[in-house]
This record gives sequence, structure tokens and C-alpha cells, in this order.
Amino acid sequence: MFYKKPIAVKAIFCGIWLSGMVIVSQWYSTSVIWMTWLPTTRLVPPSASVTARLEPGAAKRPSDLCSAALANYTAGSSVMRFNIAFLKTHKCASTSVQNILFRFGERFNLSFVIPRRGHYFRTSHSMTGYKALPCHDPKCNIFAVHTRWNHSEISDLMPSDTVYVSMLREPVSQFKSLYDYVQLERFYGVDINEFVELPAGRRQERHHKFVGVNQMMWDFGLPSTGMRSEIAIRAKIDQITAEFDLIMLVERFEESLILLKDLMHWGTREVTYLRLNAARDQNASHLKPTTKERLHHILLADRMLYQHFAGVFDARVRAFGVERMAAEVAQLRAANAALEASCADRPTEDCCLNRHRGEALYVDRLRIRERALRDLDQRSVP
Repeated sequence: MFYKKPIAVKAIFCGIWLSGMVIVSQWYSTSVIWMTWLPTTRLVPPSASVTARLEPGAAKRPSDLCSAALANYTAGSSVMRFNIAFLKTHKCASTSVQNILFRFGERFNLSFVIPRRGHYFRTSHSMTGYKALPCHDPKCNIFAVHTRWNHSEISDLMPSDTVYVSMLREPVSQFKSLYDYVQLERFYGVDINEFVELPAGRRQERHHKFVGVNQMMWDFGLPSTGMRSEIAIRAKIDQITAEFDLIMLVERFEESLILLKDLMHWGTREVTYLRLNAARDQNASHLKPTTKERLHHILLADRMLYQHFAGVFDARVRAFGVERMAAEVAQLRAANAALEASCADRPTEDCCLNRHRGEALYVDRLRIRERALRDLDQRSVP
């Protein structure tokens, strides 16, 4: 009988049993993920996709549900721009913008810069070598994933007429959201109100070597050594001004999408969205007034960055026209409301599923797509 066996033998049997349960659990979880995802991807087999392949810029027929919901709203013009690079900054509503760009690229059969694995680019390897999956076209059309910005590397992958954009958020709000979302309390060992009391050296340490204070400036490529130097910060702001065509603001998200739409010659339909990656208020920390004041000084680099481009944004809205902007925002809100109502009734429609698709699953989907299209191109060469 098992209960009469030596303790060591019992331990071995228990270990084998537990290992088996872990393997079964992991297999089941993976199967559930794939069963959830696969029915919505509808990848065309390579043999069938020869006739299904569209030329870049040729639009697929959109879902009947979305077409009906958005029938009264403007579509892009005949001079739409297709090439865009979006620096996806952390906790700046960037997943919603990314989703807009991913859907646009799929609809018009464009080519994406996608990591070989994962859903963001590390900085330890060349973008054009190890890290980036080769595009199925000579140049990529869309870049919209997390990275630490290196303009020369990314511009090498993109056409010469690429539009460069990014998004900023009020720094204290952004850092609080980052602290909660990434669970930095575990890394620093204190909650956010106690974080401001840590020694400066400890505060500057970055979780996984890339997440921490002044995250927006870090994403734009400013080294840690420059975060407390106003000269270095201003120099970086000048560089960003030269490299980017539009810096959007989370606090003025709808106006930002209108400016993006105008810059790209898109219609209202192209910038409709459903909110993604929103923070869960019940799990959010609460800042003391003294913490906000301390963070205001700790986040010097992000504060200078945000203040500069908030002023630039104000000027762009004035140039666009305040009344015109109000009318276009109203139209976008109405289009989103129509889409949300339709998706509430039929949530399994492809156009609704795509608007709800999270970053990791969408990048996985596009990675499979890029590899399939590249293989198809190679087999089509005589």
C-alpha cells in the first residue's frame, strides 16, 4: 500500500503528480487562449491567399455591421497617407491609438514593423537585424509598438514620407498610472506615497531596466544621466520637435485624433475606437497632496516635455480652428456611440472584436500575418 512506502518514495510520487498537474494546467490555459483567438483571426491558408492578396493601399470590404454603423460618417480621401510611425509611450492611452493603426493597416493591406517575439522592442540589438521581423514589402508602412526611440534605426525601416507621431500625458497622472499598472510597489518595496521619500539613487532605478520615473522622456531616448539637467532636457525636446510631426495629449484625446486624422488625410471612420487598457479605479492608489508636490519635482524631465508640447498642441488647435475642432469632435463622439451600440448588440462581429483586441494578441496576429505574406511573396518569385 502507498501509505506504507518510505517517506522519500512518497515525496517522489507527489512530485511527479504535481508536475503532471502543472503541465495539464498550462496546456489547458494555452488551449483556451488559442481557442478564443483563432476563430477571430481567420487567416487565409497560403495556397488560397494567392488570389486573395490585395495590393498595398487597396481596402478590404469592411464588416457590414461597421459599415452600417458608420455609414453617415466621412471616410478617408483619395490622398490618404499610409506610412506612419507611432512611438507607443507607456500609460498614455497609446494602446487605443495602436489599435486604430493596426486596424487601418490590416484594412489597407499594409506592412508592419513587428518584433520577432514579444510585443515590444528591446534596445540591446539592432532594429534592422535581430529584433525586427522583415516586412513583406521592401519598406514597412506602420510602426506602432513599444520601444526606446531611436530615430535613425526606425527611419531606416520606413519610407521617406512617413509621418512620425506620439502621445504624452500629464506627468504625475502618468506616473501614478504606471506605478499601479506595472505594480512598481513590489519593485521599490513601498507604495507610491512612500516612494517619494526614498533616496534619489533608489528612485532612479528602473524595473526590468526600462520602467520607472520620467518614463516618457525615457521612451523618447533621453539617458538617465540627463534627466536632472535642464540643458539636456531642452536639447532632447528640440530633437523631438525636429523628428516628430505630431505630439498628441491624453487629456485632449479626441482633439488629438482629429489632428491625426487631418495630418493623414483620413476620415472619421478611420479614427473610431473603443477604449482599451483603462485602469481599474478600485485598484488604484491615492496620492497625498505632499506626494503630488514631490512628484512634480522628481518628474522634472517629463514635466518640461509635457509643458512644451501642451503649448504646441494649443497652437495647432488654434490653427485648425476652434469651432471646426468642436464640430469634428462631436462627429467623432457620435460615430463612436453608433459603433458601441452596434457592437453591444453583436459583440462577436470581427470589427467589434478587433476594436477590443489587446496589444499582445494583436501583435501575435500581425506577426503570423507578416510571416505568411513574406513566405507567399517568396514563393511567388519565378
